[in-house]
Amino acid sequence: MSCIRGGNMLKKLFIAVVCLASLSALIAGKIHWDQKIKEAAVDALLEGSPVEAEAKELASSETTPVNVDTLTANLPEDLAEKIQAKLASKETIKFVVVGSKAVSEGEQGWPALLQQQLDTAYGEDVFDIVVKSYGDDHSVTVVQNQKQYEIAALQPDILLLEPFTLNDTGAVESENNQQSIEAIVYAVKQSSPDAVIFLQPPNPAYNVLYYSAQVAVLEAYAAEKGYYYLNHWASWPKPDSEELLQYIHKEDDTPNEKGHQLWADYLGNYFLSK
Repeated sequence: MSCIRGGNMLKKLFIAVVCLASLSALIAGKIHWDQKIKEAAVDALLEGSPVEAEAKELASSETTPVNVDTLTANLPEDLAEKIQAKLASKETIKFVVVGSKAVSEGEQGWPALLQQQLDTAYGEDVFDIVVKSYGDDHSVTVVQNQKQYEIAALQPDILLLEPFTLNDTGAVESENNQQSIEAIVYAVKQSSPDAVIFLQPPNPAYNVLYYSAQVAVLEAYAAEKGYYYLNHWASWPKPDSEELLQYIHKEDDTPNEKGHQLWADYLGNYFLSK
């Protein structure tokens, strides 16, 4: 009888062990399956999300080198060489934009939009656009207030100067405007001898008397002095066309959102050799 009882006890113990092992396996399997489901749900949630898009963009930027030769193909030789040298030494290219209220410091202004285009092409921290806007001031006022030294202190690699042509129209003679340009350029060249200088007009204004003539004088002056001149007016509607009013604020002749985008696209196409 004791042997039979002993055998029954072993049998029950064996069954208990098997049951326990089976239960443990079931629990482990469920935990593993739940984890799989959770991971699949997370993957599905991230798929196509901004997080995944950003990760893919980062991976792409890390594996796709910047083709600097293509991006600088149409630029002046001195600027192309400067960009190449700065990239090789991993230095930031200081791009200083100076002008009137047409040179917006806001996030939707054309300088900020141009910065975005340069960042997309080259990567962040290659170009640093710094904006100095002097509102409604005349060119001679800017120089009289010695703002040329403020500009020079920024030590630009590139100076893009909109020399207050609209502000000066009807108030400042062309000769005095040109003297103001020379004062600004001279100060910049004293602090940054290798700075590359560009001139550009402000945006067109609708039917402003003598303004188009003043811009023509500015373009001729740039050619005479050997300054690079960016004629973005070629991308705008004509100054005497009502279509222009779709791109500027009629009350103060500054660019609206469409105008800023047009201006930025022109400059982006130029500086990225499109």
